[in-house]
Amino acid sequence: MSSLTIHRIINNLFSSTVLPGLFVFAWLAGFISLVTLKVCLVGFVIFFIILPLIFRFCVPLQRGILFLTFITYPPNIDFSRPEKSGLTGVRNLYVTHRDEEENCDINLGVWHILPGFVVRRMHHQLGVSVESTKNVSDSESDVIPAPVEDALNGLAERFVDPIGDERKNEFFEEVLAKVPGGVVLYLHGNTASRAAPHRVELFQVLQRMGYHVVALDYRGYGDSGRVSPTENGVVRDALAVYKYIRQLTPNPIFLWGHSLGTGVSTHLLSVMQKQQIPAPPAVVLESPFNNIREEIREHPFSKFFRHLPWFDFTISEPMYRNSLRFESDVHIGEFPQPILILHAEDDLVVPFKLGYKLYRRALDVRKKNWGPVEFHRFEGSSHYGHKYICRAPNLPEIVRKFFDTYRNEYFIGYTEITYPPNIDFSRPEKSGLTGVRNLYVTHRDEEENCDINLGVWHILPGFVVRRMHHQLGVSVESTKNVSDSESDVIPAPVEDALNGLAERFVDPIGDERKNEFFEEVLAKVPGGVVLYLHGNTASRAAPHRVELFQVLQRMGYHVVALDYRGYGDSGRVSPTENGVVRDALAVYKYIRQLTPNPIFLWGHSLGTGVSTHLLSVMQKQQIPAPPAVVLESPFNNIREEIREHPFSKFFRHLPWFDFTISEPMYRNSLRFESDVHIGEFPQPILILHAEDDLVVPFKLGYKLYRRALDVRKKNWGPVEFHRFEGSSHYGHKYICRAPNLPEIVRKFFDTYRNEVF
Repeated sequence: MSSLTIHRIINNLFSSTVLPGLFVFAWLAGFISLVTLKVCLVGFVIFFIILPLIFRFCVPLQRGILFLTFITYPPNIDFSRPEKSGLTGVRNLYVTHRDEEENCDINLGVWHILPGFVVRRMHHQLGVSVESTKNVSDSESDVIPAPVEDALNGLAERFVDPIGDERKNEFFEEVLAKVPGGVVLYLHGNTASRAAPHRVELFQVLQRMGYHVVALDYRGYGDSGRVSPTENGVVRDALAVYKYIRQLTPNPIFLWGHSLGTGVSTHLLSVMQKQQIPAPPAVVLESPFNNIREEIREHPFSKFFRHLPWFDFTISEPMYRNSLRFESDVHIGEFPQPILILHAEDDLVVPFKLGYKLYRRALDVRKKNWGPVEFHRFEGSSHYGHKYICRAPNLPEIVRKFFDTYRNEYFIGYTEITYPPNIDFSRPEKSGLTGVRNLYVTHRDEEENCDINLGVWHILPGFVVRRMHHQLGVSVESTKNVSDSESDVIPAPVEDALNGLAERFVDPIGDERKNEFFEEVLAKVPGGVVLYLHGNTASRAAPHRVELFQVLQRMGYHVVALDYRGYGDSGRVSPTENGVVRDALAVYKYIRQLTPNPIFLWGHSLGTGVSTHLLSVMQKQQIPAPPAVVLESPFNNIREEIREHPFSKFFRHLPWFDFTISEPMYRNSLRFESDVHIGEFPQPILILHAEDDLVVPFKLGYKLYRRALDVRKKNWGPVEFHRFEGSSHYGHKYICRAPNLPEIVRKFFDTYRNEVF
């Protein structure tokens, strides 16, 4: 035992005997009577010994003191009428999930607050006065990008009259699904409910900033199920509500935890990482602590007990033993999402030093290529305390910058990352696609001296799905959104081909004739095919890729999407640049032998490097190549992309960066030199890039465009460049959401479908 430990024990023993010693001294000095002394000593024993011992052995008491569910202010809340709490454009709902550990259904009370700009624009439908919408949005969120305006106009056409309670849920879910924006899932601290005034204040701030706010009450709080909360239980509650939101919207869902909710947030993200559940892109921790042991010691309630020698034995240890830990200092090293920590210096409930300690811990334990950790201190002179950081004038600027920076980022690995988790590639319908088959293309790779098996999805054009829905075994209802107005205008040769197919395949095809049917469509129905080459991470089932497939399907194109070696369900062979190019060529040859239709190439991110390299190889080997190529979010070469990638910002200024990072990759033929290959093939090129792309900066795509103009021959196909404004928030992955994308792509493909350069 160290001298420091002995010193602490002596100090604690002395501290614990001061009070009874004072009582005895007062009696000896004649200040109090013997009866008073006895009462004081009995009170001391009850308060400082018996009560802590009861706490040690009473688990319900431990939970009650930690979660404080019995504190329910303001009183007499009508949760079904959140407007009475001062909110506008809000609905009350309930999310129910099955808790296997408790063996019961948990009903969770939830408020969903619409973004302020939606409330202002749709006040008539929401049945709120213009006067009450004056303070629901700020100047920045009132600047509405064109895609958002289009979505709101569509909603206004569909919901003309005030929605009333009967259509409220439908309206709110439509806004979530169709209006681009962001969602904040708020996880509150202990005591009270989602209606607590300081929480409502924050909801109003986030609403003015233009975010949806979804705030739940965990089990035992508010009007949620009367089940005693546990740490794991409230984490499961938060996950259930997250999943509910996720199934409704493609928009980013940010996590915001306050006080005890910060412990829920970090634990939740740790669980999602371990279970490979696609997680929020970023998290805000407001007034966080590092773990419940230290928070208990520092809490104002414990100041009478913390110096007792038996404090840990009766208070801290039992809570840890009963899994009431909220170890954010552990969980913060188990997930990669960027973190924003907000803490006020005058916080008396969770002392500032605990939040700062968590920040320092995060810097120590998190991996270098994970999202950064930001810490914002609010001066004590501002008197924000534990609950009112929401009143800081600079808070909206801090939060908006943080969310905008990471809204489209995913801090995850590469081929080993397979989100969404547990994908059944043989059932692509589960990923939201209609009229699709899964197949495998196998080719011999002489360099690897093995056969490579490639997982592939083939999505039929929307007009084929609508016309042949009976044969495909899909309902008319599910075909409503698979084609647009232009692709629904079917030329006579196409109609004749479809009639011929309908005569040959009269009954539903089933799995046994699926490949035959799809190959017949490829062979006999005039149209176009898009061969999609994806970027790194995940697989062909990644949600942003599925979104693009749906857009191309609606435009009337076949889509063939492969996973290179090492990705998805393709062969577990380590990918190389030349290897993935050979994979793409193998699938191209497979399609080419089936159809006379033009096959266009579409590469995204790393897939743009694969595309240009593939076309260069085909030109050199004199293989008939695609008539045109689309490069979405391209870079010029891997050396510059590595320098500009967010992961490298901690390293790029090191003098040995090139020596240790760039040069070894080049030496090992991991180059993806699109700025070289783009001068080696004649096909027309369409470049698409968003200004707010943080993964592949816009300047690299533009640099590639300028390079193409310089090095390509005059009689080769032209190079087009389309810039998408940063205010649209398409980022790296969501150019597919641009309303004008179909027009751009259709014009490009139609112009060059029959050209030979």
